[in-house]
Amino acid sequence: MSETENFLAQGFNEPNQVREPVRDVQAMPVPTARVIGRVNWVGLKTLYVKEVRRFLKVYTQTIIAP
Repeated sequence: MSETENFLAQGFNEPNQVREPVRDVQAMPVPTARVIGRVNWVGLKTLYVKEVRRFLKVYTQTIIAP
């Protein structure tokens, strides 16, 4: 028999087969909330970069293009 036939002959499709629960799995750590101070610097930088890029895109489309 080939490896595939051996694998399929193991009886995985039998409905009365009951598996035991896994007990050795370590619990995943719970993610904590990110602390944001008075100013959200990451958000402010993201907004600034997006607006500068938008301004430059409009500038190149309207003034430099013609």
